[in-house]
Amino acid sequence: MKSSPSPAASSAPPAGPRRRARVAEPDTVSRVMHLLLFIGAAMILAVWAMELHEGVINPWDRWMQPLLALVVGGAAVLMVWRPTLDPVLRPLPVLSFNLYLIVTLHMTLLYGSGPQQWYQTLTALYWVPLAYGCGFVFLRQRMALLVCTFTATGIFLPMLVWWQRGQLPAWTHEHGPLLVIVAMSHVMYVLLLWAVIKLRDSHADARDSAERMRTLAATDVLTGLPNRRSMLDTLATALAESRRSGQPLTIALVDVDHFKAVNDQHGHAQGDAVLMQIGACMRAQLRAVDGLARWGGEEFLICATATPLAAAVELAERVRVAVSACPMPHGEQVTISLGLTPCEPGDDVDTLLQRADHALYEAKARGRNRSVTRTREQERSDAARPASMATQGLTTP
Repeated sequence: MKSSPSPAASSAPPAGPRRRARVAEPDTVSRVMHLLLFIGAAMILAVWAMELHEGVINPWDRWMQPLLALVVGGAAVLMVWRPTLDPVLRPLPVLSFNLYLIVTLHMTLLYGSGPQQWYQTLTALYWVPLAYGCGFVFLRQRMALLVCTFTATGIFLPMLVWWQRGQLPAWTHEHGPLLVIVAMSHVMYVLLLWAVIKLRDSHADARDSAERMRTLAATDVLTGLPNRRSMLDTLATALAESRRSGQPLTIALVDVDHFKAVNDQHGHAQGDAVLMQIGACMRAQLRAVDGLARWGGEEFLICATATPLAAAVELAERVRVAVSACPMPHGEQVTISLGLTPCEPGDDVDTLLQRADHALYEAKARGRNRSVTRTREQERSDAARPASMATQGLTTP
């Protein structure tokens, strides 16, 4: 006899596709971020090589850009090599890139001159919105806002001071308020990114809430098993698949014997605990492909897909024996009766359930704690017999 595991171990539903998707999601995000870091390091080296070849590179960029590429690429390598370091290292490339832009802009404005100063200043300003975007991609929202605020302040506050002192190059203001407009555009970049992240998070929250509602609508609150509505959908799908592929399908309607006596003698709280234990015990005996739902009250329904009747009978007997041997919260033995029926040509959900219900009635009429099978041929034979003969000996004790 196969012993039944504890409720804590057996009541947890098997991980479904949605659960697997949630587990895999962080890995996908990490892989994308690692790829972005490797591409970023390669792009920095490409810019360094092009500017070096064209002779337009600043003296400090000759070593700052390779160092930045080393930091960004090295962080990516460490994240891949040691995934546990991912949360710790993720801010490093973002802060390094933003700090580099601040430093190179100020160095260019203070120590550059001529067309090279103009070129280096504008190219650095081109990259700043990317720095904001990296902040919101790699960091949490609050941290990203802080980093972006630090970057924008670090860039434009010194410029404002130098402008008031007349220390900025003439080209930055003689043809119009260039730096003011650039600063305003950067504020809008940050606000737009923040709005996008807020909308994304709001959409994700709404999606998760809808998913929770769908799960609750399809789950029995007491046992954690699928409920009647969910099982009806499962039955319809299994029936359609059986018709399409020709695979056998058998269902079993399960009823807890003398359950009213449990509630009357021990209270509804103990009755609920018994139902939870029975659900857990049955779930432990079934295969992963088998469906189990609380059908209503003290009834459960088993949907055994790709299972011929003979194998389903063995399965039902294993479940019945396991439940009768399972220790119950109120300290007394509890048994179940099962009514089985196979899917036959021309069946729909209603006819399948009707035969299973007749089989369950017969199991209880024969003394309970047993399983009974009904086929369409038996239904026809009973219909052809006189009512007195068909019901003879089936009076429920």
